[in-house]
Amino acid sequence: MQAVNSRLRETVSLSVGFEYETCPSLILWEKRTALLQGFELDPSNLGGWSLDKHHILNVKSGILHKGTGENQFLTQQPAIITSIMGNGRRRSISCPSCNGLAEGNKLLAPVALAVGVDGSLFVGDFNYIRRIFPSRNVTSILELR
Repeated sequence: MQAVNSRLRETVSLSVGFEYETCPSLILWEKRTALLQGFELDPSNLGGWSLDKHHILNVKSGILHKGTGENQFLTQQPAIITSIMGNGRRRSISCPSCNGLAEGNKLLAPVALAVGVDGSLFVGDFNYIRRIFPSRNVTSILELR
């Protein structure tokens, strides 16, 4: 087992056989041995969300490297979208009751979305910036007047 962020090295051997039409009983083998080197992938930085410690998500290439050696290509997976805030109705400009559970909470005009290091979602909702905690509670952190 390699330590995290250590260099991975493995000796590999490759043999190629050459068979000629004029001499089918003789195969000439060329054998090469080389030391291949790589680096273990850094653990995914998913803003407080995590994967099992044996899996690594390579966001740039869209590949989930599983601890079993299997790779899941995210572009080949079905897209799943889940609503965590909003109920299809618009909130008023002034929103005194906008804090609480995110599910079913009204939005006016969501225009921006960001993720915090703890996994919180920050929603720019017209004149408010609202924070949805990983517990799915929402609080208004800024109101523009």
